[in-house]
Amino acid sequence: MPWNPAMLPADKLEERGRATAAPLAERAYGPNVRLASLGSDAAWDGRALRWVHEERWAIWRDVAAFDLILDEEGRVLGFVDHEAYGRAEANASLSSEDLISLLVEQELLPARPWVSSFTSYEGPQGGRIHVATVEDMAEVEASDAGRGGTPRSWTVDINATRRVVVAIWPPSPRSAEERRP
Repeated sequence: MPWNPAMLPADKLEERGRATAAPLAERAYGPNVRLASLGSDAAWDGRALRWVHEERWAIWRDVAAFDLILDEEGRVLGFVDHEAYGRAEANASLSSEDLISLLVEQELLPARPWVSSFTSYEGPQGGRIHVATVEDMAEVEASDAGRGGTPRSWTVDINATRRVVVAIWPPSPRSAEERRP
């Protein structure tokens, strides 16, 4: 069916779509969202007996400031999420089950994490930050059986109040204290 000349032009329909979508996006994702049109389409709806305009949107918003730690080839080895250190409480605690659950969710860590040490310190924004030294259980088993060298270990900072991993420091000869933000 040919385009209906009485229908609004595509740019006016996009304006109306943006005016409708912007408040919905702000409610869902918070203030300061940006909408970018990914294109539109108009088609005749035989059931409704009218033209239907469809607009696709990408919704952008600022995220927390964080650093990625890369190797020489550009592979991600770790990260530091500076804003995730916030809102840590001094008396926050973390059960062993919660700790393992948080570690298993992290794709940068081995599939079978083994916590070789666990401590805490006062975070850069106050409150308690837990620190776990994590090793690959497969590497530990190979080393114990005499089939491998020293297992790699990662240092992981956790905000127990927010139940979130805030930093993963890749295997390094430096001490954990030297790597603190």
